Amino acid sequence: MSQNKLAVVILAAGKGTRMKSSLPKVMHQLSFRPMLYLVLDQVAKLKPQQIIIVCSQHLLTYQQQITTEFSQLSLVFVLQEQQLGTAHAVKSALPALQQAKQVLVLYADTPLITTSTLLKMQHSLALASLTVLSFSQNNPHQYGRLITQQEKVLQIIEHKDCNLEQQQITLCNSGVMAIDGELLPSLLAKVDNHNKAGEYYLTDLVFIANKQNLICQHLPVSKEEVLGVNSQVELAMVEKIHQKQIKKNLQENGVTILMPKNTYIAYNASIACDVVLHPFVVIGPDVVIESGVEIKSFSHLQGVVVKSQANIGPFARIRPNSVIESKAKIGNFVEVKNSSVGENSQINHLSYVGDSFIGSKSNIGAGVITCNYDGYQKSTTNIGNEVFVGSNSCLIAPVNVASNTVIGAGSVITKSLEIGDLAIARSKQTNIKNGAVVYHHKKNINKKPK
Repeated sequence: MSQNKLAVVILAAGKGTRMKSSLPKVMHQLSFRPMLYLVLDQVAKLKPQQIIIVCSQHLLTYQQQITTEFSQLSLVFVLQEQQLGTAHAVKSALPALQQAKQVLVLYADTPLITTSTLLKMQHSLALASLTVLSFSQNNPHQYGRLITQQEKVLQIIEHKDCNLEQQQITLCNSGVMAIDGELLPSLLAKVDNHNKAGEYYLTDLVFIANKQNLICQHLPVSKEEVLGVNSQVELAMVEKIHQKQIKKNLQENGVTILMPKNTYIAYNASIACDVVLHPFVVIGPDVVIESGVEIKSFSHLQGVVVKSQANIGPFARIRPNSVIESKAKIGNFVEVKNSSVGENSQINHLSYVGDSFIGSKSNIGAGVITCNYDGYQKSTTNIGNEVFVGSNSCLIAPVNVASNTVIGAGSVITKSLEIGDLAIARSKQTNIKNGAVVYHHKKNINKKPK
């Protein structure tokens, strides 16, 4: 167990009705990663002694999936059966809360929060009993307002309860808080629901703490970092920001992205310097791309390793568990799945390679298919070095094609080849004299009048 006396409470019980989806709101994805997971990724770096996820029954069905994904963390799930406000949600976590000296309260639908900000909040509790993240907004709309005096926060007033003067305040509440863990239970006990919404507001802790002469302060951050997601429209807005952050980081590390607006990259893609990404490329999760690779337009990669100087696309699809070795070429309308393509080998166009191993300097012609599935199981095709496979051939697995062999175009290969073999497997062509004339004559006779 971590010696860090920090507990993190993540509020994730919102119904998310505005998402209009059967999927829990916090499981909707940004850059191929559920929102909740993005928050947990940042929290994990703090190494807290405990993370409590306050959730609904709907989200509780994902408990095993989430626990498996974050097996290194001490996760506790607490069910909030009624959503009576943010203070009520945190109060629901108290029975599970261990003796933490510091408590961070986060929101699972605020996925752009960063570890550096969370560390600042944690460290701020050396000088204050409570710290809230704040941001400035010229048109605050529905955000709560911070009432401050000499850098101290005296009160947070929800928008519904603001008078006309308070509505002019531009310093806003993000909802994210750091609280002295020893004071939290007694502060929560004093929260009531005497407000227009009839809810128990966590923000009331500030006013209650001030009445006890405790210090409350705020930590300013950018509005983008604390944007919440409540609808599909807001999800798209946050996605745009997240993608911009990912691509900016890659560009600053030497990756050329010719048209960032039209390129989509997963949260955990590893892309080296001197890689060139053309417009309309999708780089999915668990992709590793080494230096000097060029990925051309409309290509989609997921769960693959692309070695240095390889060339992919356009219109290529590389599926999980594939390795494209150095200087290999995967051309247009080629799909590769669970396969290894050797150094300097080429699959230039219109082919499917699945569950296959291709050696170096081999050439796979247009329209070639490795037939890896017989309806019951997947089988493997092994192709050696310097093999030439002619166009429109089918290799029916399991089959081994040794090095330095040639397969004639249009062949259906069912037997293994030894080194140096030439294989031609076609049915015999028959030419019928004047057959075309007879064929067209019959067709014209049988034509129905219009």
